[in-house]
Amino acid sequence: RLTDPKVTILLFKNGNLVLTGGSTKEDVYLGFKKVLEMLEISNEFLDRIEINNYVATGTVNSGLDLSLVYEKCRPNAILEPELFPGLKYYLKNQNVTVLIFHSGKYVLTGSNVLANVYRSDVIVQSLLSTCFKITVEPLNSRNEKILR
Repeated sequence: RLTDPKVTILLFKNGNLVLTGGSTKEDVYLGFKKVLEMLEISNEFLDRIEINNYVATGTVNSGLDLSLVYEKCRPNAILEPELFPGLKYYLKNQNVTVLIFHSGKYVLTGSNVLANVYRSDVIVQSLLSTCFKITVEPLNSRNEKILR
């Protein structure tokens, strides 16, 4: 584990290195550079770095109705509340899997192209903005509307 940048490196017997936790590409490269220095390996290997999986998180307000999200996303969604507390939604054209939770939080994962993650985020934000659990109650006993 490194503290600056805050990343974790996994080193395998076959020579592969996996870095997790970097929040920017610069963190990833700096983390690999530090590990190569610790192992006394030439920095020429920095040119061989491949990013295989971007992971991003997001939040919409709160109170998502996952069954409504499921109905809108079928057949590319799986909702099995007995096995997993969220909905799995597959954006096949973006090669991204989205885990959506009733709290309004979601995780985008699976793409090795950062632009696909950004496009997927726009798609998910748009979809989820229509799936809130909203109860409408009068604001007061005279049913007056308050404008903000």
